[in-house]
Amino acid sequence: MYPPTGRVFIFTSSTLITEILMKRITPTQEQQEVLSRTLTHILIRPDNAFYASLALGAETYWSNDIPTAATNGKDLVFNPQWFTALNKEERIGLILHELMHMVYHHTIRIGNRDPELWNVAGDHVINTELTKSGYTLPKGGCCDMRFQNMETEDVYNILWDEEQQQPGKHKNNMPDLLPPGDEDSDSQGQSAGEKSQGGGGEGNIPTPSKEEIEQHIKEQLVQAVQSAQLKGQAGSIPGNIVRDLQNLLQPKLPWKQILRKFLFSMNKTDYSWTKPNRRYIHQGIILPSLHGESLGQIDFAIDTSGSVSVADFNRFISEIAYVFKQFKPDGVGVYQFDHILQATDKVATLSDFMRLKFKGGGGTNIEPVLEYYKTQSKGKALIVLTDGYFHHTAEMNPNKPVIWLIYDNPNWQPPFGKAVYFDN
Repeated sequence: MYPPTGRVFIFTSSTLITEILMKRITPTQEQQEVLSRTLTHILIRPDNAFYASLALGAETYWSNDIPTAATNGKDLVFNPQWFTALNKEERIGLILHELMHMVYHHTIRIGNRDPELWNVAGDHVINTELTKSGYTLPKGGCCDMRFQNMETEDVYNILWDEEQQQPGKHKNNMPDLLPPGDEDSDSQGQSAGEKSQGGGGEGNIPTPSKEEIEQHIKEQLVQAVQSAQLKGQAGSIPGNIVRDLQNLLQPKLPWKQILRKFLFSMNKTDYSWTKPNRRYIHQGIILPSLHGESLGQIDFAIDTSGSVSVADFNRFISEIAYVFKQFKPDGVGVYQFDHILQATDKVATLSDFMRLKFKGGGGTNIEPVLEYYKTQSKGKALIVLTDGYFHHTAEMNPNKPVIWLIYDNPNWQPPFGKAVYFDN
């Protein structure tokens, strides 16, 4: 929270809940219009797809029981008088600040740490990132640039050491983030059927559980990253968030079976089943041993044509990210195609992959993909992620392993290679 002194704080002590009633109120028309204009500025900023997506996923409330602004980890709460007194750029920066507290799970990552100091650490992490990205924050916030690109836990440890040498140096007294509720709590904080719409009416501020917060942020974060990718703004995604994605993306495909079948079909001089790859045994995955304990290069072709929806694309990204996380290939070739081969990239890490810019939207032609794979790629296999709505013939066979991952089209038949079908 940004109190009048300018600092931002986290509210983690449940004993303080009774001190702040946290009753939502109905804003005036002018106050609601100020919030609406601010959100619109966030949405229309050309290079702001990541934060715009996060803002769209947050419910907003108003309360006079907090002096400035706060979040429960899922929703945003504003003091109407204080919020409307800020200028436009400060309001934008404030909203992004609270959204980033949510994204970084600051209320539920705290553990047994000192709440006040943990809050300051989180503020430094967020505000240095936003400042570096060109945003304006309300005056007086914690923003020491020596902490840029650092994890909150690491910043906390530094501040803790400083606090032992100089007690009170990082003293905070105001809440910023409301603590999560219990698993069996009324997550809405209101009677059945009562729901705030864009700042809503009278009633309690919701108190979601840790599980609700985690699920909400997981969904919103993945959507925000992929929205930025689709709009060619992958470079605007904070690095810490890209790293966290590997723990959020949930594949649906049985990759151990898919890759086992593929590897079994490979040249026996490259792979051996007599000595299983120890890297995956603890996960219950029995893969053949490979020279250098590597899968080599795997190529993925991503259908970015107009017939592929945002939901389709999101699923494709999740599946590829999982292969990076779980199997750690030597490298991944990524092809983007619609009616033409839009791009061919070689990426070595999950972070590199998540920062790719995607483009397409036209018709669908698979032939340039197969030709490139056949004549120019060193990939040991091509995995095509597509809805299958394109012309194909057996004559296009590159005579190299091809696995077709067909999304929401169970009647599609492969002209060659193997087909795996999946949907939501």
